[in-house]
Amino acid sequence: MYFLLLLIIAIPSFVSLLNPWYFSVHDFQHIARLFLLDQGIHQGYLFPRWVDVLGFNFGYPLFNFYPPFIYYISEMYRLIGASYIWSVKAMIISGYLLGAVGMYLLGLKVIRSKVVGLVTATLFTFFTYHAVLVYVRGAFAEFYGMNLLPFAFLSLELLREKATVRRAVFFGVIVALLIMSHVFVAFPFIFFCAIYVLGSSFYVSKRFKYVVYVALGGLLGALLSAFYWLPSMLERKFTLVDSILTKELASYSIHFIQPSQLWFSQWGYGGSGLGLTDGMSFQLGKIQIGLAVLSLILFLFLILKKKIDTKYAIRYAVYVAMLLFSLFMTTEYSRFIWDAIQPLQYLQFPWRFLTFAGIFISLLGGYSFEYIHDVLSSSRKRGSRNPINWIPDRVGNDRVIMFLSLIVITGTILQYQKYFKPENYVYKKDSELTSFNEIAWNVSSSSFEFSPRGVPLRKSQYDTSIFDISKYQVPKNPYKVIKGRASVQIVENSFNKKVFLLNAKRLSTFQLNTFHFPGWTGRIDGGVLPINDRNRFKLITVQVPKGEHSLEFRFEDTPIRTWANATSIVSVIGVVVLISAGKFKKGKA
Repeated sequence: MYFLLLLIIAIPSFVSLLNPWYFSVHDFQHIARLFLLDQGIHQGYLFPRWVDVLGFNFGYPLFNFYPPFIYYISEMYRLIGASYIWSVKAMIISGYLLGAVGMYLLGLKVIRSKVVGLVTATLFTFFTYHAVLVYVRGAFAEFYGMNLLPFAFLSLELLREKATVRRAVFFGVIVALLIMSHVFVAFPFIFFCAIYVLGSSFYVSKRFKYVVYVALGGLLGALLSAFYWLPSMLERKFTLVDSILTKELASYSIHFIQPSQLWFSQWGYGGSGLGLTDGMSFQLGKIQIGLAVLSLILFLFLILKKKIDTKYAIRYAVYVAMLLFSLFMTTEYSRFIWDAIQPLQYLQFPWRFLTFAGIFISLLGGYSFEYIHDVLSSSRKRGSRNPINWIPDRVGNDRVIMFLSLIVITGTILQYQKYFKPENYVYKKDSELTSFNEIAWNVSSSSFEFSPRGVPLRKSQYDTSIFDISKYQVPKNPYKVIKGRASVQIVENSFNKKVFLLNAKRLSTFQLNTFHFPGWTGRIDGGVLPINDRNRFKLITVQVPKGEHSLEFRFEDTPIRTWANATSIVSVIGVVVLISAGKFKKGKA
């Protein structure tokens, strides 16, 4: 019944998507990326690191760098017949439901009340930044990372309760999914995991075992997802990521939140800027803030009355500390940390820490109900006058909590559901959103950071770097004979393999209209064909002697990718063996 209630509660967060149209967001590339993943899978590549058409039809290693998880979720809907638009929207709806369920289970584990679990799920689902991620930014990868976080903290709670191999594996799988959803959520999770483990170690009986199992689970998560994050990290140097992603408009230094914006900032569909110039909202929500403050007041009251066990007091304090840390990291007061820890700068936006704040402030809101219950119970046990005069003594504490929960759930939905809708709908069909012009020009112009270093750039009117190419320079054909004379027949033109039959009348220069990137190899008549990219757009170019020849180009795994793939495969096998062994022992017993 409670999961049905979660579905009903979550509906207002996505009801605006229940129509045939897509919608306008900052990151308008998801339909194109899903389309290319779908094409790659149908070409026989389970994980197509390289895709064509993007990068002004020169192609680039999109999924070598961009987290793939949300597109595989979308692809599941695509494979059962959904359109590209509906596949992406179904992925979003699934994300809201995933987050609601995860937060309910986390609230239930921490606060031990199903009703209060519904409250924490509601506070989290309708946390304002949850709407910003989907309906303003279109940051669906970060959105999924946010909705996996409750499961990450749930797995830590389970390990704290009892450190077992199975629970460590569960934690590792969640960490792997976090990494594959959004590295910029998984990376700062390390800080919060450290705070949680440090706080929990004060009252865990088998402290060493607990810490070891958490560390092993985290290591397992890294190994399971190594196929993605390891090449992404080590091969980033071959792209424009370092020179564009962390600089210019995406520099962390101009995206700190002013503390007043956490209480109130006007809702909008614009971007983030310096100071108070932001066009989107960073408010935490007055209901969430009010309940969190109430929980702190009641906590201190119960501490003074010695009505809270030390273990539970530490648990609450840990979540308070993590909330304060997450909010601190969004403000300019934390600049010294951002300046000192260079990898943090890849997060680009300090307000990304609101992803974590949404978890903790929702839990603290749930704690307020537990503490109200404790205050009422303490008062009635002493036989003193009820501190809340309007509640008759004959009304049970559980009924009071249920009544107050219903008010908060209803009030939260009514107050914040107005933000969970797009600014505009895009009245285009799949065919228009996946057309050659849309992907090769419109989408490519908005994101080209995975192009190879050395391609020509110029400054835009906003003083940012943009690719120096005109629309007429976007190639329509996969090849071009730029010197000499030759006839060409296309035999195969898939993402990772391109084969041509070429009849050269004399020594000719053949240009594959594809960016040169580590992994591309050339062969002529079965032998090795040297590649050079000494041209304006860093395209694959080869010399072909006179005569009839078979040219073959393949995008193959580098040693780093091969090692990373093997690591993930072995880790998956290990997980299956561990789980199977556990089931066998249980069945034998």
